[in-house]
Amino acid sequence: MAMKCMNCHMVCAADDPACIFCGYKISDTSAALKKEGMSKKSKTTAVLFMVVGSVIFNTMIGPAYFHNSGERFLAAGAVGAVCAVMGMIVGNLLSSD
Repeated sequence: MAMKCMNCHMVCAADDPACIFCGYKISDTSAALKKEGMSKKSKTTAVLFMVVGSVIFNTMIGPAYFHNSGERFLAAGAVGAVCAVMGMIVGNLLSSD
């Protein structure tokens, strides 16, 4: 895998300890740049919140405010997206990683 040196932007191999052009240490920065993914608990919680939020909105709250079913389903999708974000936050708080 190739990556760029953070000092001179020369393309180097990911397993090189230092840049071959300027000598900047690459091995220390490559581990710090790796992103940590979401935990399984936060993914599950996000999906659960999304489904429950969409179902509750679409069956109980939506019909009172949106008489057109297309608008109601669109609003249920927006509510589901907001609930998914809230579920991801709650899942990250509950995970002890």
